[in-house]
Amino acid sequence: MRVAGLYKVGQSPNLTCGGIFRGAGNPQWPTTLTTIFTWLFTVPGSFLAVRLGFGLPGILWVMFTDEMLRGAINLWYFTTPRWRFRKV
Repeated sequence: MRVAGLYKVGQSPNLTCGGIFRGAGNPQWPTTLTTIFTWLFTVPGSFLAVRLGFGLPGILWVMFTDEMLRGAINLWYFTTPRWRFRKV
């Protein structure tokens, strides 16, 4: 439960920035980022965590890492001016 609570720290910038980007007419960014991280990081990482015997805590740590990395990338993209001047 502690790890599940910790990944909420990374999830909040993902939800907030994702809503901002969608509202600004750029839904491709959060959708693409989530798809890439889910299929290239979270699914293989969860499979590896189970195979190595870490079980559910290992999967939660993978999800925590995924949320924190995506949160950092979303915050970085939010600080760049590129998304603000995109033509819709």
